[in-house]
Amino acid sequence: MATGITTTSQFAVTPQVLLEAVREGMQGLQVLGGIGAITINSSLPEGKYAGETVTVPYLAHLGEWADYSENAEIDITQLSDSAETSSVVRGGKAFTVTDMARILRGYASPMEAGRQMIQDGLGMYVEKKAIAALLALGTSIPAIVTDVHSSSSPRFFDRDVAIRARSVFGDETRGIVGTVAHSQVVNRMLTLKDADGMPLLDLLDQNDDLGVYNFKGLGRVYVSDLMNVAYTVTSSGTTPPVLTVSGSPKGMYDQIRIECTTLGAFGTAVIKISLDGGVTYPLTGVTVPVSGIVDRSSDLGLTFTFASGTFATNNVYTMWGKASTLILKRGAAVYWHNNFGSIESMRDVRRKNEVVAADILGVCHAYKKLNGGTRPGVAIAKHNI
Repeated sequence: MATGITTTSQFAVTPQVLLEAVREGMQGLQVLGGIGAITINSSLPEGKYAGETVTVPYLAHLGEWADYSENAEIDITQLSDSAETSSVVRGGKAFTVTDMARILRGYASPMEAGRQMIQDGLGMYVEKKAIAALLALGTSIPAIVTDVHSSSSPRFFDRDVAIRARSVFGDETRGIVGTVAHSQVVNRMLTLKDADGMPLLDLLDQNDDLGVYNFKGLGRVYVSDLMNVAYTVTSSGTTPPVLTVSGSPKGMYDQIRIECTTLGAFGTAVIKISLDGGVTYPLTGVTVPVSGIVDRSSDLGLTFTFASGTFATNNVYTMWGKASTLILKRGAAVYWHNNFGSIESMRDVRRKNEVVAADILGVCHAYKKLNGGTRPGVAIAKHNI
């Protein structure tokens, strides 16, 4: 880590250096890119623009062979692109480096820090788009979704759910590269044991970036908190204000239960929050602010947003998190981009800083059928978390 004082003449924003960082970041996708579930393709043609619909690079399957009679012609099937399309999306990030930051470099080099954050931000951007595209495929092809979530009898991701989910591949299981799940799903899996009390999930490898687990007989499991967790709230009592919950849980919660303990409007009403279905209430005396937003993202990872209304002391809200877990094959999705876009910089003399902006044009698409097969490259399990 750099220390000491560095003058402005010894520090400059170099677009070419940052462009290399973008390229490295694209190759360093932590999970989906690392296991080969998403293919990175840099051949998006020049001249494409945001919002344009393009045919995704993919060859339609020729199908199986067929008998033909002596002296007859063999049927011809043309090798062609599939009709799968997606829209081009522009993504980007900009940051500034002030003159003072250039001088006060005792903590870190602004260029080095900016380079690393550009890499990390791009990797997260593409990974989130890939997960969204894979989950969206379950809406257009519901048959690939196994939904065992329950608000009354919670069902977690276990061997039975995993086997039921991967059954959608039929005899096309070759090429499965692993299962990707939220960290709290994996934590519950770590509690699973066989009849002899031995764990069903073992840690294979752990480094600074990625933990890899082995689920006995079902392959590797990878962790990503970019995996979606949704909350459907059930409310009761006298006209309870509508509650929506967002975020990614930071703990292995059971049913979340919220009770109103002091009636009134925003700024007056007080609630308490349980993470185990009402057995204990670790959070009490929580006043609902005037905004209606109870932000517990720092400790719980969740934000509770109440619609306008007046609380009564019989208002109760309950919810179970609904997680999505993906079983993935190699090349299940593609990120097709324009060779890493561009990096530009300019001097803002009014603020005495340097502004750097990076952008990329790309298409993220999950295939409905993989090359050489008749099925998608993803199986989706939805379950309690």
